[in-house]
Amino acid sequence: MNVFSMWESQIIFKNGWFIYMDGKGHNSIISYKRARELEEGFQRYQASMDVNRGGMPDEMAYPGRGFVLKNGRYVYENYRVDKFIDDEIAPITSVLVIPESVGGILINYIADRAFSYETIIEKVVLHGNIGEIGESAFEGCNHLDEILGQNGQMLIKVNAFKDTGIFKAEGATYINHTLTRVHSNCSGVFEVKRGTTTIADEAFKDCELITEVVLPEELRIIGNSCFTNCTKLQNIIFPSRMDDIGASAFAGCVALQRISLPEGIDEIPSGIFHKCVSLLEIHIPQSVKNIRRDAFKECGIMAQYEEGSQEELYIGHWLIDYKWEEKEELIVREGTTGIADMSWVNASRLRSVRLPDSLRYIGTEAFHGASITSIELPDNLLHISRAAFRGAHLLEIVVPESVIQVEQWVFMDCEKIQRIIVKGKNTEIVWPAITGRKDKKPIEICAPSGSSAEEYCLKYAKKYNLIHKKVCNR
Repeated sequence: MNVFSMWESQIIFKNGWFIYMDGKGHNSIISYKRARELEEGFQRYQASMDVNRGGMPDEMAYPGRGFVLKNGRYVYENYRVDKFIDDEIAPITSVLVIPESVGGILINYIADRAFSYETIIEKVVLHGNIGEIGESAFEGCNHLDEILGQNGQMLIKVNAFKDTGIFKAEGATYINHTLTRVHSNCSGVFEVKRGTTTIADEAFKDCELITEVVLPEELRIIGNSCFTNCTKLQNIIFPSRMDDIGASAFAGCVALQRISLPEGIDEIPSGIFHKCVSLLEIHIPQSVKNIRRDAFKECGIMAQYEEGSQEELYIGHWLIDYKWEEKEELIVREGTTGIADMSWVNASRLRSVRLPDSLRYIGTEAFHGASITSIELPDNLLHISRAAFRGAHLLEIVVPESVIQVEQWVFMDCEKIQRIIVKGKNTEIVWPAITGRKDKKPIEICAPSGSSAEEYCLKYAKKYNLIHKKVCNR
């Protein structure tokens, strides 16, 4: 089989088609032009790494990756994808029919820029296994005005149909059960039609005349930056349950004053309410397990907190922020479910933290750099996010049996830590959650035999000077 590998992903040529396989189970046919773009981009990056990290001069690195110097610029000419074409390339015609499989490989999505600027395309016929149309997949296909097939739920990423007939159509454009684009001339109350399961990335972007959006009960997914800069939008009526709302979904919606997010979503993503300057009331559903950093950046409720005397900001059952620059003691109030991800925390003044029994989730950088030497984690805690205790002065910590995962960098740079007790056999320790002390003294990892923590300890024992112990005397 003719294959060009790029880290985890591959480009192969079969039965006249170039196929992009991302290494995660997603396979897409792509144009010959796109196959060449991917190869060239990969080789150019590799050459730049040879220079920046490997210390090679340009005149060695770039020719070594297939580039030729022309008019002072390295031009890629030695395309490997050209050399493994062993059959006639399938022509792209006015009707592009996406095959269900090619040479036994299931085609289940359309990759980023897969057919961008293939101006001959007028119609695309999808099949039922296509679950996603990638970023700029058909951008610049200026004669494309019809998509047929595919009756299931489908994600449509940003600019997938930019500068096509579909993107430019007035009113609202739907592709089966996905709302793809709402024209900026729509105004007042906009009701998404019944049966819609997905709203594409940026679907309502810059719809400055819409004041209210009503969403159907069938809706499950709202894409990234979906309502960005809808400056007159005052109200969103959600279905009772949803699965996902994308990053920056309501960024710049300056007229929003209150919002009640639906049950079912497990994450409030980054930037979701960025610059929603009037937003002062938010309902967070019980299903939420994580609130990403900067979710409320420059929104009304955050501005009010930053300008006021309040030392912590709570929204519902979540601690969103605390004034770590000046705080020596933090008592998280009872009933709090989670601590949100935070940014650039260096809580060096913080010497004491008390967590409630109700706490289930500790967010990214929550106690980064804290001067605490000990902390008691509640027995029902489920998840500790990245860098939560990075650089803290902890001497010892007990991770309860209930914890499902300890993410990257949680105990990195904890220069004084001597012992980490992991009670759960199935608690996943994600590399590099625990790293070595700068003074090279060992760190004891106390965990059950056959546990994930023991496996981590044994795997990185030499690199980080970790010592596994089955029994700890406390």
